[in-house]
Amino acid sequence: MTARDKLLPLESVRGIAALFVVVHHLNVIGIFTSSSIVSNAYVMVDFFFVLSGFVIALNYFDRIGSFQDVRNFMVKRFWRLYPLHLVMMFAAIGTESVKWGFEKLKPGVSVESTAFATVDWYAVINNLLLTHALGTMNYVAFNYPSWSISTEFWTYVIFAVFILSLGTSRNRNVMIILSLLLIAACLMFMWPLAIARGNVGMTNQGGFLRCVAGFFSGVIAFRIYRGLLDSTFSRIADKVAWVCIAACFFLLAFYEKIQMTQYLLLLLMSSVLVLSLAMAKSDAILTRVLSLSGLVYLGTLSYSIYMTHAFVEFFIVNITRYGLHFPVSPGDKGKLFLDFSGRPVLEVAFILLVFSCVLVMSHFTYYHIEDRYRRGFRATTKKPILQGDERVAPNPVS
Repeated sequence: MTARDKLLPLESVRGIAALFVVVHHLNVIGIFTSSSIVSNAYVMVDFFFVLSGFVIALNYFDRIGSFQDVRNFMVKRFWRLYPLHLVMMFAAIGTESVKWGFEKLKPGVSVESTAFATVDWYAVINNLLLTHALGTMNYVAFNYPSWSISTEFWTYVIFAVFILSLGTSRNRNVMIILSLLLIAACLMFMWPLAIARGNVGMTNQGGFLRCVAGFFSGVIAFRIYRGLLDSTFSRIADKVAWVCIAACFFLLAFYEKIQMTQYLLLLLMSSVLVLSLAMAKSDAILTRVLSLSGLVYLGTLSYSIYMTHAFVEFFIVNITRYGLHFPVSPGDKGKLFLDFSGRPVLEVAFILLVFSCVLVMSHFTYYHIEDRYRRGFRATTKKPILQGDERVAPNPVS
C-alpha cells in the first residue's frame, strides 16, 4: 500500500465532516437539524484544523529549511486557497445584489438580512487580505465560512516560521513541548471568550486562536505518528479510531453547548483519531470503508463543499420559502427558518436536495477553479516548488 493509499481514510473523513457543516448551517427547523449533534457540528471545523496540521506537517516538516522555502511554501498555499475564496467573495456580492433586488420588488421585506448591511470598503479590504478573522472585524461579511480560510492562511505562516526556527536537528520532544506551549497560550485567551458567548464557536473574534490550537494539535499528532511508524500500534489503530469516533459523537449529542472542557476533549479525540486513521492497517474494516472511491472523492471536494455551501443554501432555502411559500418559524439569532417540524421524511428529502446541489456546485468549482489554478500555477513554474505533492488534498477550513 502506497503512502497516498494509506491516508485515503483521512481524505474521506474530512468530506464527511464537511457535510456535517453543511447541515449545521441550514436555516431549517426539524427533528434532525435541531438535534444537538447538528447544532454542535460547527466543531467539525476544529477537526479540519487538526487534520490540516497533521497533513501539512507530514508533507513539509522536512522541506522547510530556509527563508526561501518559507516563501515558496506560502506562495503554494496562497494559490491553493485564494482563487476559490476570491470567486466566492464575488458570488456573495451577487447574493447581496439579489437581496437588494428583492427588497425593491417587495418594500419592507428583507431576505435573511438587509442587503449590503455588512458590506463596506473595510470588509472588502480585510477579505482581500485574508485578515477578516484575525480580530480586525466584529461582524461577518461576504462568504461567512471563509473566516477559517483567513485563520488557516496565517497559521501557515506561524507553522513555517516555527519549523524554520527548530533548526536542522528538529528534536521531537522540543517540537512537542513548544507546540503544547503555543496551544496552551491559545486556550488561555479562548477561555474567557468561550465563557462570554456560551460556547467555543468563535469565528471573526477568537477564531484564529481555535485554528492555531487545532492546527498544532495536528502537528503533535504527526510527530507522534512518525515516532510510532515501526511500532505495534497499527494493530489496534482501527479500534482506537472507532473509540474516538464514538466519543466525539457522544460529546456532540450529550451536551447542548460545547464549552471549553468538551472542546479540549474533542481536540484530543480528533488528534488521536487522525493518528489512528493514518496508522490503521489496510485490511481493517474502517480503513476499507473509508477508502471507497465515492467517499474519497467526497473528501477531494471538501474544500469546495465548505466554501460554496453557504451560497447554494441561500438560494435553495429562499426559493423554498418565498417561491413555494413554505412555512417558517423563528430560529437562531432572530432569523426565520424553514419549519419541517413533524415532517421528518420531507426534512431528509430537503437535506438530500441541498447535498446534491452543493456537490454539483463543488464538482464544478473543484475542476474549474481549484484544480485549474493549482495546475496552472505549477505549469508556469519552471522548477516545482517544494518537490512532491500533498498526500491528502488541502483542508476545507471551516
